[in-house]
Amino acid sequence: VPAFSAFSDKMLLQQEASVLTSELRYMRELSMGHPQTNADFPAVTAGTLPTFHISQDQNEYAVVYNKKFYERHKMPEGMRLIADVKRLSFSSKGDANPLSLLLDYKGKRKWVIVDIVGRIRVSDTPVEG
Repeated sequence: VPAFSAFSDKMLLQQEASVLTSELRYMRELSMGHPQTNADFPAVTAGTLPTFHISQDQNEYAVVYNKKFYERHKMPEGMRLIADVKRLSFSSKGDANPLSLLLDYKGKRKWVIVDIVGRIRVSDTPVEG
């Protein structure tokens, strides 16, 4: 049964990486469709861009849009999401500050990587450099 448990842990980690990647891609899509200014009052910015936040205990994340929780996701018990910054946003052009998010679960790891042009991917290894 230990072999099945290890396989199950790996599948759970992959599933959570896929969910996180999907959330980030959707958040990027929302940002790219977000008007930079209000059509009636060009000098007034139109709300806020969606932002991604990691909880203090690193087991939950949220997408905040127009100052409200748009999506919240609690990860399975024992899984942590670690990043050097706790907040991410995309510009209305889709680009972002590069970021690596580490999903850690029972000694197994996956990285969700966001590059400068906003591409998002899952990797078994961290970004070099």
